[in-house]
Amino acid sequence: MPVLIMFLTIAAVGVAFLVATLVPILRSAAVRRTGTRVTGSVTGNDIKRVGNGASWRVPTVGYTLDGHRYDARLANYTSNAGLPEGSAVRLAVSPKNPYRPVAVELSSWPTVYWCLIPIAVGVLGALCTGIR
Repeated sequence: MPVLIMFLTIAAVGVAFLVATLVPILRSAAVRRTGTRVTGSVTGNDIKRVGNGASWRVPTVGYTLDGHRYDARLANYTSNAGLPEGSAVRLAVSPKNPYRPVAVELSSWPTVYWCLIPIAVGVLGALCTGIR
């Protein structure tokens, strides 16, 4: 029975990570549909700490919207390598929230796939443990 609880806990943690990942992705999708399109350039890559000392690089972009210059972190993209400084990025920006630009061609969907691993391990482990 304790093994079954362990596998169910692993699955629950995977579901929690999945929900935490999907919320920003869905917000980004809404901005992509309705936001103002601009072109920005990568000005750097901020380090975002996650978990046990792990980190992601979140690109910062500079762009002009309605005559104002903004520098902000991308709302929908993280990676281990970041993006090369100076590279152009097509953005969608909500005029109501200009400090949350969304890269039009980049995506956070690969992080969703990583959330599926603990869900699969937890569910399969619970099924195999429950069969005994």
